[in-house]
Amino acid sequence: SYSVIGCGGAYTGSVANANDANTTYTRLTTTTASPYSANIRTGIYNITRRAHNPVFIGLISTDSTITVQRIIVGFGSNLHANADTGAVSQYYTFFRYSTYASDANWQLVTSNGTNQTVTDSGVAVSASTKYLFKIEINDSAGTADFYINDVLVGTNSTNLPDSSNNLGMYAL
Repeated sequence: SYSVIGCGGAYTGSVANANDANTTYTRLTTTTASPYSANIRTGIYNITRRAHNPVFIGLISTDSTITVQRIIVGFGSNLHANADTGAVSQYYTFFRYSTYASDANWQLVTSNGTNQTVTDSGVAVSASTKYLFKIEINDSAGTADFYINDVLVGTNSTNLPDSSNNLGMYAL
């Protein structure tokens, strides 16, 4: 499980309040092994495109136990069952931490629907920790800049979604 500040749209999983002294969170939990069993997302996946130079900002707090986790936060054309394996058929630009993929650090992931690029951010994932994520897509430069806690941790310039691909936002 993990906690996320909610956005409008849909969700799956068990929902509970996970507020702390500084922030209001929505906790989504599941006991299912499905890749995206608990998630919060926009209700549709056509709210933006790379051509719009979108910016994603999301705040999450990891659970006290992160030994079996899959966290994906960012833009995408759908929920991604194959984000661990690289078998892609959708477009996305997101942060990933997955024990199923043996991630120790936050990964910066982009996909053009055929190929996937995974870049290690160098930022270790810790239990019970808040992370402020930001993704800035620059269409004309063909880049996605990834920030964790307001620090640029990497830029992907390969396998970004095409300028005309529809994207939504989610945390799973």
